[in-house]
Amino acid sequence: MEKVEALNKLLANHAIHYQRLRNFHWNVKGPLFYTLHQAFEDMYTKAALNVDTIAERILALGERPFSTYREFLKNSDFDETSNHLNAKRMVKAIIEDLDGLISQENKYHEVAEGDEATLNLLDNLIDTQEQDRWMLKAFLDE
Repeated sequence: MEKVEALNKLLANHAIHYQRLRNFHWNVKGPLFYTLHQAFEDMYTKAALNVDTIAERILALGERPFSTYREFLKNSDFDETSNHLNAKRMVKAIIEDLDGLISQENKYHEVAEGDEATLNLLDNLIDTQEQDRWMLKAFLDE
């Protein structure tokens, strides 16, 4: 897989992850509402920046990033998620997303070798996502 193809696939996954966070932010219910409503908002704010950063890296490489939901859905490893999940299942779905993103970003180190800017981007994404994943897993520990 070439670098821009990998980055566009990563962009598609991040865009779907972003929308999932928005969906959950809007639709979370129950006794965990306030905590998760705020957590999902914090995470989707970061996710929006990640989408922008990945797209801008693709542009800096002289290529065109995916930019429509049709392209995102066609090229993402993630599917759309129902808004009828309970709060704990929403958290588990976000953990699954983060597991997939981190795995993909680690794998893409190979295709980015020699490109320090892309490697730094991947490392920064991994750092923040590992922290979010840890916090969400701790949230589920009762």
